[in-house]
Amino acid sequence: MISAVIAGRIGDPHRFTSLAAIRAYTGLVPKISQSGVGKVESSITKAGDPLLREMLCTAADQARKVDPQIAAKYQRLMVGDRHHDSAICHLATQLVTRIATCMRDHQPYALRDVDGTPITEAEGRAIVKARYQIDRNQRVAAAGRRMHQRRKQAASPESQKSQSAPTSGPANNKPTSRQVA
Repeated sequence: MISAVIAGRIGDPHRFTSLAAIRAYTGLVPKISQSGVGKVESSITKAGDPLLREMLCTAADQARKVDPQIAAKYQRLMVGDRHHDSAICHLATQLVTRIATCMRDHQPYALRDVDGTPITEAEGRAIVKARYQIDRNQRVAAAGRRMHQRRKQAASPESQKSQSAPTSGPANNKPTSRQVA
């Protein structure tokens, strides 16, 4: 059912100009806020079809248990202090790119080990279980590091200072010198 929803919601993958356009269509790409000073990437845009997004996330969560390439990325993200939902969102964007490529090339999705060797589903499950499991202690430690980082950021003076607020010091009201001709 999941694959039918994904294929049906994407439709003809050739109607998109690029794979990036397909990812943007799903709404799984980061929001970008730009100003003249900087660029900030935040949560996902959530533009596009919410059912497609939900099915891609569900598929990504299942794929990480069978596909060693996706499981390896999941492990890197989780060890790198990502939350499970954030990691799944990243995997979903990778997965939709692979699915769209398979659809465009009229090729079936093929499981492969991280070195590119084709494998069966049973081999994939065994590889993931042997190499890419994240134990409970790793999850708890990562959650603790994320919480510590959030508390540290909230307590910093920089996070509490408004960039647009007036300064607390006196204004610089020196008259400009004018030359009289």
